[in-house]
Amino acid sequence: MTSDAAILDSKAERPRIARLSQKQSFSYILILYIAYLCYIQCMSYFWAFLISFSLLLFPFSPVEALPQGSKDRAELFATCSGRMEALAARHRGRKEDDAILVTDMQQEFDLMLQAVLPWALSDGVDEIQPARWRVQGWVQVAYLLADIDYSLDAQITEGAKRQLHHRIAECRAVLL
Repeated sequence: MTSDAAILDSKAERPRIARLSQKQSFSYILILYIAYLCYIQCMSYFWAFLISFSLLLFPFSPVEALPQGSKDRAELFATCSGRMEALAARHRGRKEDDAILVTDMQQEFDLMLQAVLPWALSDGVDEIQPARWRVQGWVQVAYLLADIDYSLDAQITEGAKRQLHHRIAECRAVLL
């Protein structure tokens, strides 16, 4: 049985991502926010400018993995938050060191969800829907972990590992 650390490996299979387009204003806002955070962390304007400029020139970005609509973004962030929450619960239950890393990723998805939620609500998303999406993500990972731990069939176990790896990688592709 392989370790769950491979699931969290940032160099694991990542989908090929297309070039940034001019129409994706969200990516530019995100880059400006990163530059602002760099400046807040006692960096000079020069370093903040250099970092943000290099991000603009970088041809591939996980931001391209984001859906275009605010409803779809909210769904992705809530689902990934639930997935990370289930994975973090497993790591905490086993007293593994990765629990802190996964919890941090889950909190990042919660922050991104809170940032996009006002637009999603104005687009007609029900107020309770993000909680449903979060539960769906949690259940997805919980069932896969149960198959990995308790299935007597090796094919089911391997299939669950592949699916879990894919779903976690899908969420990691969104994080910068």
